[in-house]
Amino acid sequence: MKKLMIALAVAAVAAIGNAASVNWGAGTVLEPSGATANKSVTGYLFVLTADQYSALNTAYGSAAGSSAGEKMSNAVWAGYGDKLSSAYASGTTNKKGSLTLIDDSKSYAASESAYAAIIYTYGTGDDLQYMGNIGYVTVEGSMDAEGTDMAVNLFGSSTAGATAWAAASVPEPTSGLLLLLGMAGLALKRKRA
Repeated sequence: MKKLMIALAVAAVAAIGNAASVNWGAGTVLEPSGATANKSVTGYLFVLTADQYSALNTAYGSAAGSSAGEKMSNAVWAGYGDKLSSAYASGTTNKKGSLTLIDDSKSYAASESAYAAIIYTYGTGDDLQYMGNIGYVTVEGSMDAEGTDMAVNLFGSSTAGATAWAAASVPEPTSGLLLLLGMAGLALKRKRA
C-alpha cells in the first residue's frame, strides 16, 4: 500500500510539472493612425474550445471587410464584442505598445492545443474602435507556451495595423428605454399639476 501511495504521489508531481499556461502576445499594437499605442489599447482574451475556434474561422470567410485583417476583426467582434465584460483576462498596452494576456484557465499538458480570441479596443463611447484576431498554439512541454502568432495578421506593418481597425456601431436606444423615459416624463408632469 505504501508503494502504491508513493507511486501516485510521483505521478501527481509529474503531471503538475508538465502543466503549462499560455501567454498570448500581441507584439506591437498600433493605433488606428498607425502610431505605436502607448497605454491606450485594451485587449480582452477569450479562451475558446476547438469548436468555437473552428466556427470563427468559418465566420471569417464570409465576414465583411476589404482585407483579411478587417474580415477577422469583424468575425471576432460579431461573436464576442458584446461580451467584453466576461472576457477571461484583459489588460492595456505598455509603453512599447505591446500586450501579453495569460490563459491559465486550466493546466495545459504537453501536446495539448490552446485556442483563443483577442479583441483590442481603442477609444471610448461613440469613438470606440475595435480589432480582433484568433489563434491557437500547441504546448510542447512543461514551459508556458507563447501565442505570439496573434500579432501576425494584424500588426505585421503599420498599414495592416492602421487598416484593421473598425468603428464599433453605437446601439440605438431600445423602444423599452424610450417608453420608460416617456412614462417618467408623464409622471413628473402629473406630479406638478
